[in-house]
Amino acid sequence: MEYSPKKMQNVLDNNNFHFKKNFGQNFIIDENLINSIITKSEIDKETLVIEIGPGAGSLTTKLALVAKQVLCYEIDKDLESILKENIKSSNVDIIFGDFLKCNVLPDIEKYEYNKLYVVANLPYYITTPIIMKLIEDKIPVDKIVVMVQKEVGDRFKAEPNSKDYGSLSIFLQYYFNIRKLIDVSRNVFIPKPNVD
Repeated sequence: MEYSPKKMQNVLDNNNFHFKKNFGQNFIIDENLINSIITKSEIDKETLVIEIGPGAGSLTTKLALVAKQVLCYEIDKDLESILKENIKSSNVDIIFGDFLKCNVLPDIEKYEYNKLYVVANLPYYITTPIIMKLIEDKIPVDKIVVMVQKEVGDRFKAEPNSKDYGSLSIFLQYYFNIRKLIDVSRNVFIPKPNVD
């Protein structure tokens, strides 16, 4: 299914969906951005993808085309009917619950895969707790591809002696090789966030 702002808005309106600020909901509506995320993630048919916060499923639909299996965690139960309408792939499972409270290791045990990737469009307020959970719960992730607020991304990859360098940079760089893939405009989301 191709996503455009109008089509996305129609699906949301038809389901009487209202964005919830407390969940940091900003849904991707740009097909080119979705394709770029898919390409740069280098997912293949041996990959289990964990998507945190599928929203209305615009990225999920494309992930399902390239991955062996997609396991989504969605905190907002109001999106259940929208996700059922938008996602018809048999290789997508959705757990409705708070990812931070879920026990992920037993959830992924039922899948056979050679690579485990996390792909997500993360709200600012929950970015660090999610990455910390992946580390602390010893989830055997091979790659994490996340869209984060530009300033947060700058802190993730900051070099020593730069203004963005700090304890978060040191901690994450201990565990991961971090690189920026693309800059994303605020104009490719609904509702439009205040940051790129």
